[in-house]
Amino acid sequence: PGNSDGRTYVVDYDITVPAHLAASVTNGNGTVRIDGLIADVDVTNGNGKVELVSLEGSHWVSLGNGELSARAHLPDGGQIVHSVGNGSVFLSVQPQVSAAFDAKVGNGTITLTGLDLNQVVSGKRQLKGTLGSGEGRIDLSAGNGQITVQGG
Repeated sequence: PGNSDGRTYVVDYDITVPAHLAASVTNGNGTVRIDGLIADVDVTNGNGKVELVSLEGSHWVSLGNGELSARAHLPDGGQIVHSVGNGSVFLSVQPQVSAAFDAKVGNGTITLTGLDLNQVVSGKRQLKGTLGSGEGRIDLSAGNGQITVQGG
């Protein structure tokens, strides 16, 4: 409306699409939740929360500030690329995932559990190596915050 008369307006969308349809979502502020897709997903959110649930496919997420959570199955040769300016990244993938792994933080911590990382290169702000035969790619970054990755 042209005049809000002091009111605040909130718009929520629930969009249902076929599971095999690739999705591209752009949001300014708030929560983006994508559930049950068997396709590639691309998400950009300025501030808020991004939740990816039961995904099977590649996904690229850019979040300015907030919390990014993903539970996904990475197919052979797929990519998971997540970037958060300030906030946390949580990723859960299948234990037998195959990917080149690279996680970086400007200030914060990196935790990896339940996955066998080989050819490890680690430092205070980076953890790098190979999961399985390294066919795919997992690239995670947080400017300020924590990165937690688990197999499960």
